[in-house]
Amino acid sequence: MIHMNKTQRGFALVISLLLLLMMTVMGITMIARSNLNTNMSVEYDKSEHIFIAAEAGIEHARRYLENMSSKNQYPGNNKGPLTATPANRCLADYKDGQGSPYDTLGKDSGKYAYTFPAQQTNGVVLNTQMSCKNLNSGQNDKNFRRMDCEFDLDNDATSNQNERNFFKTFGFSYYIFYEGESSTAGGSGSSGVGTVGTSSQYAASKQDSAYYYQVISCGASFAWDGKSQNATLKQIQSLEARIKLEK
Repeated sequence: MIHMNKTQRGFALVISLLLLLMMTVMGITMIARSNLNTNMSVEYDKSEHIFIAAEAGIEHARRYLENMSSKNQYPGNNKGPLTATPANRCLADYKDGQGSPYDTLGKDSGKYAYTFPAQQTNGVVLNTQMSCKNLNSGQNDKNFRRMDCEFDLDNDATSNQNERNFFKTFGFSYYIFYEGESSTAGGSGSSGVGTVGTSSQYAASKQDSAYYYQVISCGASFAWDGKSQNATLKQIQSLEARIKLEK
């Protein structure tokens, strides 16, 4: 018969407690890491949707400019000047690398040709309750255009309320800056305030004239409880593109 003295029993108890403690720590660590990975995945997903919203702003601006050019209208930089970050924080993350963030765009003292939506840059909210039909009038958009309206989910038979609510928490604003025009000779003449040089990137060898615009679009995500009228700005990301209109 094997006998175990008190010292041996005490040692075994200590070892058992240590093993239990190690297993508990490992379990907590694994749970914490799992939660971290989940949170990172959620934040990455949000970042992707903010980027998509910014791209939607670029596309929206392109449609606007093409519609204007179809009427033989090419907006010049007659609004502004833009000397500070707008109140809705559009352009907050934008830097042009040439000193002050705004006064070097198009060499036009920060003036711009157009801002969407409807000149509303006075807050950090997005109206979640107004119908897309009313928002589309252009006068009721507040600071950002909702992505559910941009995707026209109200008229999508495959869309459900959860999807519409999800895209209500994303939106975009943008600014259009007129850079100038080029002729067949790559001249620097401009019908607006902004002008361009004779660089080959502006030359239009096969067109009589081409007009160039810079668009800075701000995609944004919003914190929303799913019930309130307004969602508040949470994160913003800027994206820029150059758009060429051939006369």
